[in-house]
Order: sequence, then C-alpha cells, then structure tokens
Amino acid sequence: MELKMDWKAFAKAVKFASKTLPKGNIKPELKGFIFDSRKLMTTDLDRSTVVEMEAEVTEEGKFMLPAEPILNLAKLNYNEIAFKQTSENAVEVVTDKGRYKLHTMEIPELPAFEIPKGTNITLNTTDFLDAVRSVIYAAAKDPYVRNLWGVCFEASDGNLTIVATDGFRLAKQELEVEVDGTFQFICPRHAVEAMLTILEETSEAFVNLMYDGRKLAFKVDGITFITHLVNEAFPNYKHVISTVPKTRVKLNKSELLLCVRSALVVGGYILFEIDGSFQVSAQSPEKGEFASEIDAEIEGDGIVIGFNPAFIHDALKHIEDEDITLEFAGTDKPCFIQKNHVVMPVRLS
Repeated sequence: MELKMDWKAFAKAVKFASKTLPKGNIKPELKGFIFDSRKLMTTDLDRSTVVEMEAEVTEEGKFMLPAEPILNLAKLNYNEIAFKQTSENAVEVVTDKGRYKLHTMEIPELPAFEIPKGTNITLNTTDFLDAVRSVIYAAAKDPYVRNLWGVCFEASDGNLTIVATDGFRLAKQELEVEVDGTFQFICPRHAVEAMLTILEETSEAFVNLMYDGRKLAFKVDGITFITHLVNEAFPNYKHVISTVPKTRVKLNKSELLLCVRSALVVGGYILFEIDGSFQVSAQSPEKGEFASEIDAEIEGDGIVIGFNPAFIHDALKHIEDEDITLEFAGTDKPCFIQKNHVVMPVRLS
C-alpha cells in the first residue's frame, strides 16, 4: 500500500480517529491506527471511528501502525507525509524533513467497523449539538448504573426526544425529525462525549444518524463514529415531567445563578422560601451562612424547599434564556426550570 497526503489532512484525521483508541494498558492489540487506503480507523470494540482522508493512493492495501508514533508524528509540522508498506512487517514514512521506518501491528479480525443498517435520520448539526450538550450533564457518571449512564434517544410522532437523568436531576430536549416508526435507545455517556467533540469541530450543516437496534452510527464531514448501545431499559421519566405545578416563579437567571454560586461557597443545601417574595439561603456548620432575596413574579402557593446547589447550578448553566420560570409541585416533588430541566429536592430536617 502507498499513499500521500497534505500534512494538515493527516493531523486532522489522526485527531478524530484517536478518540476511540483504547485507554491505558487495556486491549494493547487494538492500540493502533488502521490505514485502509483512504480510511483511517480505530476501535476499542465498544466504539469505532472511520475517517475518510484526503489522500492520493497509488497502491491499495491495508496496514496497522502503533498509536504512539502516529500520535507523535501528528504533533509535528511538515508539509506532506507519505506511507509506503515495504514489507509485511514494516512501513516507510516519508516527510519533507526526513524518513521513518515503523513496525506494523497484526490487524485483528473485527466486526466493529460495520455501519448499522436500519433507521436513518438526518438532523441539523447545530440543533442536534445544542440539544445533546444541554442534557448530557444530567446523565449518570457511574458506568455501573447502566440504564442511567448515557443519553436516551426516543422517536415518535415526528419528534426526537433527547433525555438524560442520574435519578437526582433530569434534562430533556426535543427536535423535529422525519422518521418512520418509533424507537428508544440509550447511547453510552463516553460515546456521546466523543461524538460531541467531533461535532463541535465540524462545519458540516447536517449529520446522519443510523440505528439498527444494537448499534448507533453518526456520519458527518467524512467521519463515521460507531458505538454499541446500552442494553438496558431507560426509566419511565414521563410520569415525572407530567407533574402539575402549584407554584410558579418568574425571575432573572443571572441573579439566581449568582445566589446559587454564593450558596456553593458556604456549602450545604440551598433553601428557597417562597411566600410573597423569593428568599434564597444556605448554611453549614463549618463555613457559615448566606441569605439573599431575588425580585420575582410569584403565582400560586407558598413553599419552603431545599436542593443540592450544584444540581441547580448545572441546570442554569445549560439554559440560554435570561428570563426563566421555576415551577414547584410540593416539598417532595421536583423543581422544573424552563420545563426541560428537572431537579429533585433534598429532604429537610
């Protein structure tokens, strides 16, 4: 096999393909880049990336090179780079500044790069990116909580609902889509995070999602990212978001965010006291206390309710609107922030 390409194209391909290299010392037989003519591929078996390179191929072929030298090469700054397989066990790498001889790895037999065939959805890249960004913070960070460790995608009636929860808070967004039938699946958190880093650096207007019940792939700007899905049922979140509020508060997001950050300085939970005014306070035996009042429009019953301030803070950071609405249904019921962000209260002694 022999190919040549612009240095920037090579560095870009390595950058994206490296996102699915195995981490640490696990799966050393997979810790390499597979060159397959104009494709650069990596996999950790759970996730795989295929990058279509802008390269001039004079001889077709396939080889695998260790990750470390390729990653280090991509950090340098040449004009061009060429690869030529000189034997079964060696590849010559030629740049405008010098030559390398790299030893190849044995290419494992892998089904990991098979693109799922089934449901195909085309989405606006910016809309999809914004929606996923605004919910992933609520997903569980512990991979052992399998059914919460990821983002749920659910399609029905021309809508794609994107939702995440760790059992203490929930975030949800909806996009209009053209799709036949219905489906629901959970994409693992680490796969969603890798997907976001790719989407954040593309200028492509649309992204394609492909789903077959076991795997999900998305393709954008010549990059195909493939992941296995979580084989668990997502919890029934709809009974939570259907709660009827008894108290509604309209206020300024920045003012509330400042109070929440002040509560984080003190520690402990944050307390909302609503009865004609909106009082915010926090206290802890170790650090002291904080209290403030925020101008607000209040409708409905008075309530005293406490929350983990970090959860309120995370939700507010993912809301663009400055004028927001908080809704409460009771001291043991969740708080709804702009309807799409939900935070469970703490039990007050």
